[in-house]
Amino acid sequence: MTDIFKQKEQILAHIEKNKSKLEYNEDMFEILEGALIDHVKKSLKEQLSEDSFKTAMERAAPINVFRKTVNKRSTLYTDEVVRETEDKGDGELISDYENEESIDSFFEDANKGFNAYKWTTLEFFMDEERIQTRSLPSHLFLAYSDDRKNPLKVTAMIKLMGPHVKYKKNTNGVEEAYTVEKFWVYTNEQFMALDSEGDDVDEDMAENKGVNEFGVIPFVYINKSRSLLVPIPDKDDYAMSVLVPVLLTDLNFAAKFLAHSIFYGIDLDADNLKLSPDAVWIFKSDKEEGTKPEVGTIKPEVSITDVISLIKEQLIAWLDTKNVRTKAAGNIDANDAASGVSKIIDEADTTIDRKQQIRIFRAAELEYWRKLATIHNKTATAKVIKNTALFKDPETLRVDVDYSEQQIVEPRSVVVVSLEKEVNAGFKSKKRAIKELNPRASEEEIEEMMAEIADERVIIIPENEDNVDGEPVDE
Repeated sequence: MTDIFKQKEQILAHIEKNKSKLEYNEDMFEILEGALIDHVKKSLKEQLSEDSFKTAMERAAPINVFRKTVNKRSTLYTDEVVRETEDKGDGELISDYENEESIDSFFEDANKGFNAYKWTTLEFFMDEERIQTRSLPSHLFLAYSDDRKNPLKVTAMIKLMGPHVKYKKNTNGVEEAYTVEKFWVYTNEQFMALDSEGDDVDEDMAENKGVNEFGVIPFVYINKSRSLLVPIPDKDDYAMSVLVPVLLTDLNFAAKFLAHSIFYGIDLDADNLKLSPDAVWIFKSDKEEGTKPEVGTIKPEVSITDVISLIKEQLIAWLDTKNVRTKAAGNIDANDAASGVSKIIDEADTTIDRKQQIRIFRAAELEYWRKLATIHNKTATAKVIKNTALFKDPETLRVDVDYSEQQIVEPRSVVVVSLEKEVNAGFKSKKRAIKELNPRASEEEIEEMMAEIADERVIIIPENEDNVDGEPVDE
């Protein structure tokens, strides 16, 4: 048994050791939530002069490739998930939680967290006489283990609760407020609230007296690493998340000066000039006699095509490290590079990555339902929740999870061309082709479509020698 009240120093040391990982995950959380532009600004400000930075930010391109990639990879719970169990009563309780608590939506959040941070969790909590679930961002909790035989076994979960106000007396004996960090720590048997100075936060333990009444750690920890309890974050995610919009902003910055050249003049009387370009630079030559006034332009040279190709190749290589296989990426139009970048991600294949995730999340589902069943039976027996039906045996509960097959969605125009070739080659009937293009249409609607198409293909040929009566002729 892990006695967390005797391991305060070890727990605080564990938090400090992983502080940089938590800070990194907080940056990635901000990017996922829409604050990418702040990180792009930070990068550009370090690279450009103040004037250039202001000009570049006017045309910043905050294309969020990280969020788009995470969403692309996190599709396990996008479609219906089927859960089956041997006991009918258990199945009914599971269905109740699926429908009333929107379990799939929280698993979808966890799926995104898993792909964004490499570790994620689902937390159980009580609210309004119900056992509820939420997925925490991965900068707000840490897994902890004191198991020497299996250091990957979670023996406690640490939840970061943010700032906590304490008071101390100054040299004049007057109490002054100051801020520390607060943590909640759970094991199967205990609950501890402490601050970053190692002191108990008694008011947080007043109700439960340091006892975890659930009987299980109320978290399901989902870890991508097979070697580390707290994985090392993929630092390339941040680098690419910022690099792509920075490179696109560079293109926009260069395009502005390609369209608006800088004029310069040598030995000109600038006062008499009536020019209004974006900028005029006046130079004075070293010669005092025989000077010859001169006017010219400075036009920056940049290969937009080469820069776009650079972005494309780096993006494809990065996606490949995530087991996201890109097809023929095609050419990215220089006039719409951002759209081309998005298209690469949209058309990527995540089949291999998805199969690996299914294996991990099936195990997480089993742990989730066994823990939920344990908590449910305890609270139902104590009449704390409304639904008092019991799971048969939480410890041996088995839940088989079936994930829907991944559907690779192709543009309709591509599907039309493919079906046309099959119909013309005789491999498929027109009716089947129309059905594939309109999967939600009923049999009657398909027949109506075929009739309409047939009618449109009939034309009237004017009266002539070959068709005396002007009868309709099939084209």
